[in-house]
Amino acid sequence: MFADDITDFQIEGISIGDSALDYFSREQLEKNKELNWFDTSLYTPIAELYLPNSLTYESFQISVKTNDKNYEIVNISGFVFYQRNNINECYEQIDSISKEIKKLFVDILDLGKSTYEHPYDKSGKSKVTDIELYLDDEGRIIIQCYDWADKYPYTDSLRINIMTEDYSKFLENAYN
Repeated sequence: MFADDITDFQIEGISIGDSALDYFSREQLEKNKELNWFDTSLYTPIAELYLPNSLTYESFQISVKTNDKNYEIVNISGFVFYQRNNINECYEQIDSISKEIKKLFVDILDLGKSTYEHPYDKSGKSKVTDIELYLDDEGRIIIQCYDWADKYPYTDSLRINIMTEDYSKFLENAYN
């Protein structure tokens, strides 16, 4: 079985193009908006969302077009957290997940695996390893391992991100 387009791919039943109101309350969405990550005139990220019956992911993050009353999802990320010194399990997972996703799509381009310094950590000790999959002008699926330096209070994590092509292009310059 193959997926026809990026909207067929789901994280815990949630797809690009769905209304976030089908999964989360308006109050929860408003409360968890992250207005200081980047200029939110086009898109607004909403973090630390939880689904009580989630089987795989411990937390979710979405992005919607700013001022969209329907909260149509243009980006969804699912998070799995790892305790310190357990990041190798994440590295194994991203390879496995990437292989499974590639089986679902006929026209998917694997842009490869890369490791880079997380821009938030100026010491260069926090690293992100990701595999980026591109779906012919529809969007991207990025599977990532975040390995935070011990000085930060963040937990190492696996993240699976699904985003529209427009949102992907926006992110390329969002943090500049």
